[in-house]
Amino acid sequence: MNIDPRNLDTRLDEHEWQAQERAMREAINREHGAMTLWVVKGNDRACRFYERLGFAPDGAARSNTRFLRTPFDELRYRKALSAHEQRHREIG
Repeated sequence: MNIDPRNLDTRLDEHEWQAQERAMREAINREHGAMTLWVVKGNDRACRFYERLGFAPDGAARSNTRFLRTPFDELRYRKALSAHEQRHREIG
């Protein structure tokens, strides 16, 4: 999901919430235990936005060189979609 940075501090409208819910239902229907996404390191606004959606950093990081000539660092965020995944995360 890509969000215009100008909208990160505003409430998502109903259409965007529905799109998020459809994506989660589809992932659950396909028996995925979690959703992951990457956030540019240091983009605190984006981190807060995704945390409000239930995502949390899982400790993974990478240097991305695929989109720009200058590498940039990213942090992986994860959201559990099932009770099994949630238990697995709590156990470690």
